[in-house]
Amino acid sequence: MTAYGTRMESVWLAYGCDMARVVKVASHG
Repeated sequence: MTAYGTRMESVWLAYGCDMARVVKVASHG
């Protein structure tokens, strides 16, 4: 894997975690 690919992967992982938290809070709210 390239350094760029690894960076994008970590960005998507962090973004996915944030989205999951937002969706969880929104559904409970």
